[in-house]
Amino acid sequence: MGMLMPTLTTLTQELVPKEDIGSATASINLFRSLGATIGVSVLGAVLNNRLATNLQATIDENPEYASALSLNIQELLRNGSGLSPEVYSDLLNLFIDSLNVLFVLSAALLAVAVFASLFVGNGKLATQNPND
Repeated sequence: MGMLMPTLTTLTQELVPKEDIGSATASINLFRSLGATIGVSVLGAVLNNRLATNLQATIDENPEYASALSLNIQELLRNGSGLSPEVYSDLLNLFIDSLNVLFVLSAALLAVAVFASLFVGNGKLATQNPND
């Protein structure tokens, strides 16, 4: 991302008329921020949903886990809070399984983005003097 964004900004500035360079640059930054916000929100919602589903299924199978879940999940994952190794391992695996869904979803979105980028035309940088 770090090497891609300045290149895309420069290319966009070359493709628009001089009087629209400021608007084009602002639009790039706006859509980059919106994309990051929406992406984090969607992935966070998927993580929470998946984690809740996995936790409920585990509680249904092992009712004794319900008391362990009365603590904050971050506190549980950080230090175990006196949980038995089996319970701690199961809860940690639930969190890892939930994260795996995010990686698969992100890879699918990346594949769609790569496919869509194949249909974007080629842009050429200007070879003339910018002072003209």
